[in-house]
Amino acid sequence: MMNKQIWRVCGWLFLMGSASSAYATSSTTMTSTIINKTGEDLTLSSADWPFGSYSYQDYAIPRYHKGAFTVKHSSRMEGDAVFTYRAGGKACQFSVGHKPERKTGWLMYSIEPVEWAKAKTVGDVGAICRALIPTRKSEDNYVITFIMG
Repeated sequence: MMNKQIWRVCGWLFLMGSASSAYATSSTTMTSTIINKTGEDLTLSSADWPFGSYSYQDYAIPRYHKGAFTVKHSSRMEGDAVFTYRAGGKACQFSVGHKPERKTGWLMYSIEPVEWAKAKTVGDVGAICRALIPTRKSEDNYVITFIMG
């Protein structure tokens, strides 16, 4: 009797481990949209992801326009990005990411990524900086909207 219970526990641990390891190995794509509500062009002044063959000038956003870019994280469980846009003396620092959170289920718990986004003014002149709640488009893709005014 005790021998059967040990095998059941081992089976459950194996199933939970295999499900979480497959989840953790895939990647996540984050798509950011920046809305420029200032009367000036926005320039990207700092970012913490690799640009590849692009430069800061490729991320410029004309006044009263939108800009968008995509960052791919190697881990589906955890990742973040921090970047700063400037318009004259105004500057907004935006940060976005996802991290694991334990969710309680009916029979057992699961670990799922939770998205977050923040915006704050960091320039010499105060700016209106907003980060809207991230929207998950699929299991491995989410979209965030930032507004600078």
